[in-house]
Amino acid sequence: MSATSDILVAREGTTVVRERTFLPDDFQRLMQMLLEERATGTVLLDLNQGGVRNVRFREEQRLENNT
Repeated sequence: MSATSDILVAREGTTVVRERTFLPDDFQRLMQMLLEERATGTVLLDLNQGGVRNVRFREEQRLENNT
């Protein structure tokens, strides 16, 4: 399964956002992986001219402030 991953951290906020992008052919394996990981987030289908260009999984996690 091919994936790219981006992690964004907002300095002023307390949320970490992780977004992974997959090829459309990996959709079934992606869903199985998310089920096994008990992942919580959003699955987005990027459409282009009536077809699926890629599949993105976005998850957010709030961080505790220890200051």
